[in-house]
Amino acid sequence: MSQEQRNSTTPSNEPTALTQHESGEASVVSSIDKRIIQANNPQDIPLLTQARGEIIRQDEGVKDRKHQRFSETVQLWCKMGFPVLCFIAGIVGVVIGGLEAGYFISGVGLSLSGVGLYGARMFFKGTTEKGKGGENAEE
Repeated sequence: MSQEQRNSTTPSNEPTALTQHESGEASVVSSIDKRIIQANNPQDIPLLTQARGEIIRQDEGVKDRKHQRFSETVQLWCKMGFPVLCFIAGIVGVVIGGLEAGYFISGVGLSLSGVGLYGARMFFKGTTEKGKGGENAEE
């Protein structure tokens, strides 16, 4: 049933519901395929084929961007979650009684989060400046 036929049979105040076949991207491609098959003018076929290819290309681009956003979100959660889990596991290890392993795992969690690396850089920056004869060096 075409859109014109549907509009003539339904009252104007009721919204027309598109069927699943008419609403999806596959329906657009299949409708273009039907138009290619039923084309009376051979000059229309290349234009319809080009339009079909462009629709398929754009749909693939949308799918690629969706997948890229999902992958970036998963990476972000992994980068944030793994250090926190390591730190919590280390604290649990210390509480249970495995002091050395608990401290080590907590240190790994802190270093992966960047907190431990920042502290280590600041500590070693201060000790290396003393050795170089910088501002903090004793005379």
